[in-house]
Amino acid sequence: MSPLLPRLVSQIQENGPMTVGQFMQIALTDPSDGYYTNQNPFGRSGDFITAPEISQLFGEMIGIWAIDVWQKMGAPTKFQLIEAGPGRGTLMADVLRTIKKLAPPMLEAATVGLIEISPALKEKQKQLLSSLDVTINWHDQLDDIDGQPIIFLTNEFLDALPIRQFLFQEEKWHERAIGLSSDGALDWRLIPATITVPSRLTPKAGDIFEICTPAQTFCASVCEAIKNQDGAALFIDYGHLESGFGDTFQAVKEHQYVNVLEAVGQADLTAHIDFDPLVKIGKNADLTVKTTTQGAFLLAMGILERAGQLGSTLDVERQKNIQNDVERLAAPDKMGNLFKVMTFAARGMDLHGFN
Repeated sequence: MSPLLPRLVSQIQENGPMTVGQFMQIALTDPSDGYYTNQNPFGRSGDFITAPEISQLFGEMIGIWAIDVWQKMGAPTKFQLIEAGPGRGTLMADVLRTIKKLAPPMLEAATVGLIEISPALKEKQKQLLSSLDVTINWHDQLDDIDGQPIIFLTNEFLDALPIRQFLFQEEKWHERAIGLSSDGALDWRLIPATITVPSRLTPKAGDIFEICTPAQTFCASVCEAIKNQDGAALFIDYGHLESGFGDTFQAVKEHQYVNVLEAVGQADLTAHIDFDPLVKIGKNADLTVKTTTQGAFLLAMGILERAGQLGSTLDVERQKNIQNDVERLAAPDKMGNLFKVMTFAARGMDLHGFN
């Protein structure tokens, strides 16, 4: 049994049903027994594999994008390269390696920072990045970062931020919450709620609408930093570009989907990102905002050309492995269309990858 479950049950008994967002927050970040506090979820031996773990090509394309941003910022002699939710550090390692090879002065100008709350993952990041001879600063939150120009990266970070779910039933909205059954097990409840959905959407009985306020707050903070300090941000995550109805709350353990109310603190909890309100936040901040699919972005950044170069001296089997990795990352029926890419950039900055 999950060591977190008894405390969660006790809290519900004392305070009543908790929202999906409260449940996610506790299950993922509890200081003693939260999923990201104690688990090592990444890679084949973990619970899921992210794009940087699939192939170095992914991080190399992000590195090339960052170089393009730095050059279009005027190649500042001091700037911040920040990643939020860096996992084991694989993406940042590949980005830094690419910058070191293609734009050494950029690496000399960079102050590198990682936003990470998990002590266990910080140790993994330190182990991986220690060989790069680059000073890394760790931050608990975006507010810790100073006022230099910023290049900001995230991959599968927003999807783990707590959501709220609302169910349309009997001609009105109710918030979904987690309570207790008669035998003390976690189960679903509905509590009264009032929300406003986009006017173009007409709900019917059974429709679910999800809101991720923390993602909106986080993106607003990033936008403010870019507007005040110059720079650009890149967000990569699975989700949809237009708001709509649907239940995307999910749990993954050992590469398999499991019941979201089971294995509390021992399974990854995520939801698809609604990019629509995030795009509006960027535009309201008077930034350049662009979106595309991961497949289109990687192809525009030159992943096929780089794959050919990387495989040119390898045997047929390893060339095939590279080809399979590229297909997994970019093919429409794999990660290519499910994952979306969004950029916020200082007004007038025309960034590569979104044409």
